[in-house]
Amino acid sequence: MKRHSPTLPTNKIPLQPSKGQKNPATAVDGTRTSSTLSKNPATSSEIVSNANSPPNDSEKGVLHPVQQQQVEKSTWSSVFPFLLLEKKETSKRILKPSWPLFWMRCLVHFVPIAASIALIVLNLRGYFIGRKFQGPINISSSVHVFFLQIAAKLMELLIVASISMIVLDIISYDVLVGEDGLPFGLLGSANAFKDFSFLWSPNLWYGTGAISPWLRKLRLPAFLILSCLLATVAGPSSALLMIPLTRDFPAGGSDMWLIGSEASLWPSNLNAKAIGGESCLNATPEMMQLKTANHSGCIWSSTSAITEVAKSLGITSLVNTMTVVDGDLRREVLFRASSPEYYYDTWAVSSGYAVAASSTMLSWVWYDALYHAPIAAGEASIPTRFKYRTQELTMAKVPTQLPVFPLFVYYSDSREEIGPHYDMEVPQINSSSILTQWILLPQPLSKHSNPPQGSYPSTFLSIQVPQNDVNATVYTCAVDARWVEGDATLSPVAQDSPLQVPVVTSPFVGGYNLPRYIPIDDGTWRQVSVDLDWLYALTPFLNNSASPSPPQTRDQPGRTSLSAMLETAGFDNSTSLIGEGGWSDQTPNLESIIAILVAEGMARVGQADTSDYIRARTDDTMTPVYDSILRGSSAHIYNPLYVDASNGTKVHWSVTVVGYAYRADGVAYYLAVGVLLIHATMALLHIAHGLRKGMMLDAWSSPEELMALCHNSIPDHEAMKNTSAGIGSGATLKRKVRIRVTEDRGEEQVQLLFSPKQEEDYKKVEERLYYGFKNASEQEAN
Repeated sequence: MKRHSPTLPTNKIPLQPSKGQKNPATAVDGTRTSSTLSKNPATSSEIVSNANSPPNDSEKGVLHPVQQQQVEKSTWSSVFPFLLLEKKETSKRILKPSWPLFWMRCLVHFVPIAASIALIVLNLRGYFIGRKFQGPINISSSVHVFFLQIAAKLMELLIVASISMIVLDIISYDVLVGEDGLPFGLLGSANAFKDFSFLWSPNLWYGTGAISPWLRKLRLPAFLILSCLLATVAGPSSALLMIPLTRDFPAGGSDMWLIGSEASLWPSNLNAKAIGGESCLNATPEMMQLKTANHSGCIWSSTSAITEVAKSLGITSLVNTMTVVDGDLRREVLFRASSPEYYYDTWAVSSGYAVAASSTMLSWVWYDALYHAPIAAGEASIPTRFKYRTQELTMAKVPTQLPVFPLFVYYSDSREEIGPHYDMEVPQINSSSILTQWILLPQPLSKHSNPPQGSYPSTFLSIQVPQNDVNATVYTCAVDARWVEGDATLSPVAQDSPLQVPVVTSPFVGGYNLPRYIPIDDGTWRQVSVDLDWLYALTPFLNNSASPSPPQTRDQPGRTSLSAMLETAGFDNSTSLIGEGGWSDQTPNLESIIAILVAEGMARVGQADTSDYIRARTDDTMTPVYDSILRGSSAHIYNPLYVDASNGTKVHWSVTVVGYAYRADGVAYYLAVGVLLIHATMALLHIAHGLRKGMMLDAWSSPEELMALCHNSIPDHEAMKNTSAGIGSGATLKRKVRIRVTEDRGEEQVQLLFSPKQEEDYKKVEERLYYGFKNASEQEAN
């Protein structure tokens, strides 16, 4: 349809000469007008529009000066949508061969890719920050975390914008170039995929159901679903990798040698060879005093320390830790007494002296390495960063065998019968002192159990406590000594006398310090058999005036160091510390003392050979060791006594520091890394495709532009009937749409078509050409 406007006075129309015009007419006021004015009257706005519209040469790639200015403005507006620099809408190119536009748009890809690479490297390689964030000390950690949260949000927005650009290019290919078109339901996918509800929207599933051929029917929905999932998890993934947590961070380590074989350090049979030497036999009370116990290699060296703990128990109170001090070595014994309410047995867990000696010495070497290692120079070096740790939260760990002592006491007038029971005869001797006797397993073995559980113990112990000159109370205990897999943790490493703590790591325990149940014979709890030689070296007879006559022998109860310990704690009848509940109330205290004593005796096996190790000193050859221990490479092992496989056991020593750190150490971190890698791969493939194609789509990047396209398109009332108030039919979403170009004047050239029948008089969008509104005057002029 042709539209004509009233003719305006010629002296009011500013014109430029048309290209190729030789004889322009002259107006009354001297202005020059074209000769076509008298033949084709038009409004001034139409004539100005024709003057600014692209001539034929520009369609071939030659730009008019006015068009060149418009292209420059359009390029900036395409990259930064908020810069709408044009004063009014002009014709535009849909497909642009613009390298500046291409590289500026690639910034949307490059920025999140670069950030992703930095975060992935930081987390996979690990980076220790310190107890506080680096920067001005007057800024609290919460402020740093707040800004990191903002940075993570910005990264999420950039990732989503990058994916949007990719989705827009993919769906635009179908509507612009594809012969089959694109289902109407997917037309707005470039904006809709950002919402997680897009996954169950009818637009996605009805739209993808209409895609053909079948291969694209699989690829396009899979890509859209992947894009939606990436947009959903981009934020949490960025935040997880960008915000460091306070964690245990690896700070080096090394192999180290323990003196002795595994069989000698953690023997399955405790006999006379495991007592610390012949000098440890027949110890006197003077030998077992605290002043000599610190440097003795005998298994009874902890007796005086246990006695002090037994006194502090006060019979009615319980503690669950005990610290054993041997010079610069400190070890913690963990124990728990039985509870009548829960029927728990008494446990004691310790850690080996040999491990504590080597681990403590290596901790001093590690601390010196922070300042003297070759790699310690430079502000950004690993040792320098470790200096920013919280010194109280440094820990070394050695996987080792731990002595575990579950003790089952069966004298009680209040407990139900539960667990294994054993029948045997125990001799009783009239005495005013507490007497003890170790009893080997009777042969043949005879036991009954209710319910049937547990196994035979290592040995038995009877304790005779006098009540008066005639009567005595006899406690009978089943002693079960075992070795169990665990870690000997040493902390703080940065102190002169760090404390070693045992941690049981059996799969049936769950990695906590105090086991709760009878050990299960799963191969990780190795039972130990015990000889009387070892037991009476641990609790030797005390030959003094208080001992019964004739001289004490192992076949009957006698006064031992354990007797003296119990008397010191107030278990003899001469005190008034017994509670109102009777002797049964004292059972948990008695169990705790026995459990600690046996566990500590096992922990000191091998101490006699290791004593020289703690007195070893460093020399000038430590430089390679310093470097190696900080790198955790074990290339140079600290081995001052030159122990090897012929006379030693190799274990691994590792140290961790606590502070803010980046480190991928869990499934969530690896999933987050995968999210960023998938996006980076998609973005790089999109960039490579753009380089090969050489064209950039510069249209319909927002819902408003799609609305403008639909508004200016010729309506198909039959195809979109009854949809103004909403869409209720899946067939509407399945309808294929295409974007094509018309040559008719008096309407917009670019049209959104809803029916194949409309496509007969249209053609596809071509590269480099400008498209917009072509009016009737231009049609008649051409």
